[in-house]
Amino acid sequence: MSPDILQLADYSLSKLHMDFVHSEQDEGQSNLLSLSFDYDIFINTDSELRRMLALKVYGFQHCKNGQKTGLDFELEIRGIFLLPESMEADRQEALLRLNGVSILYSTLRGIVGNLSGSFPGGRFCLPTVLPQEILKHVDARKQSNAQSPAKPSKKKKPDPTN
Repeated sequence: MSPDILQLADYSLSKLHMDFVHSEQDEGQSNLLSLSFDYDIFINTDSELRRMLALKVYGFQHCKNGQKTGLDFELEIRGIFLLPESMEADRQEALLRLNGVSILYSTLRGIVGNLSGSFPGGRFCLPTVLPQEILKHVDARKQSNAQSPAKPSKKKKPDPTN
């Protein structure tokens, strides 16, 4: 019996925005890092075994006082994954979520490391993370947002008489 394998068929970057924020803080002050994540899964209408996972990573370096300094970034990577047909649907979803996030985040770490070397602060490595923790926080946030009542829009409706 062969093991159930999640195959990354292809990936692409859909957003890669990196800014370097200059600060008046002392060069010797260590930068802290704030990170947040999001992900979405899309099912291919032609094949139940082909899924796309979009992983979004937002982050910025800052000083202890909260002032941004160093890199400020917004990244999105999309991976096309082939699921094992020998596995039940709920296990396929769990495999895709956990391993897909892990695979795409690892890919982003390499891309950011290579590109950030041209910035004034030098090469930056995204920290290692536990994919289970990312999933737990994102899923809790999505569930909380789904349960909270919709807020009224603050945008003014256009006046049709003008």
